[in-house]
Amino acid sequence: KKTPVPSTSSCSQHESTSDLNQNIIIIDRDDEETQYAIVHVEDIEDNIQKAPNNQSVDRSNVICEKELELANIKINHEIEICKLRKEREEFINELTIRKLLLEEKELKERVKLAKFRAQKEM
Repeated sequence: KKTPVPSTSSCSQHESTSDLNQNIIIIDRDDEETQYAIVHVEDIEDNIQKAPNNQSVDRSNVICEKELELANIKINHEIEICKLRKEREEFINELTIRKLLLEEKELKERVKLAKFRAQKEM
């Protein structure tokens, strides 16, 4: 599911200088999970050639590239956290299922024992 979302990074402050086009791609995790965005910067070389002040554009590009790297690191970190949470939840669910199966087995044994005692008393 792809939805354009306006950028809130400081990279947008440099758009007037470098006229960068940005696309935000939304990645849907599970319905209950937060959506994460990966930012892609396009047409940097075209904009460098068009810009009158290459030093300013180069500085803007470096800033945007560093912000992009940082954003991708944060996104990857959040994705890893979500994976770990999901694994933890699956592990807890598996343990809960085992516990419930053991409780069910124990109750069945108690029922058998109660029936045996009832027959013995008769």
